[in-house]
Amino acid sequence: IPLKNLDFGKHEFQLKIDNSFFTEIEDSEILGGTIIADLKIVKSEFSSKMNLVMNGKVDVLCDRCLSNLSYEIETEDDFIIKEGDEYLEDENNIIYLPQNEDLDVSWIIYETLVLSLPVKRVHDEGDCDESMIDSINEFSVEDSDKQEKTDPRWDGLKQLLNNNNN
Repeated sequence: IPLKNLDFGKHEFQLKIDNSFFTEIEDSEILGGTIIADLKIVKSEFSSKMNLVMNGKVDVLCDRCLSNLSYEIETEDDFIIKEGDEYLEDENNIIYLPQNEDLDVSWIIYETLVLSLPVKRVHDEGDCDESMIDSINEFSVEDSDKQEKTDPRWDGLKQLLNNNNN
């Protein structure tokens, strides 16, 4: 967005985000999707305010079975844009932008989408890929198998210790 060329006041942009956006991002957690991003920028003399609203659907991998999983996205975030010596984003959603640079919102959009996803991304119970769940169960260690086998010589000492504690 050519922020430096915008007049003071309110400006609105609508961006359509599809699979090609996510393939451009290296090691993207989001495999694909369709999102509508509405940007509202209010430019003033010393700073600008940006409101970002996104709605749509994204595809990620299920943490349990590793098959595709779609999530509905509805998120909104506000940012303040100020002039700075170099591009910098801080934890308070303040973006410092050099005077003659355009505002690249692609990474802001991606980060906002990823942060809107749940930490644990799994299908509803029963919706996972059955063949993967069967493989997981086949190679899983049962709780009874996890219990340590003790040396019978120590059992007598444990009995003495238990008697002293009672």
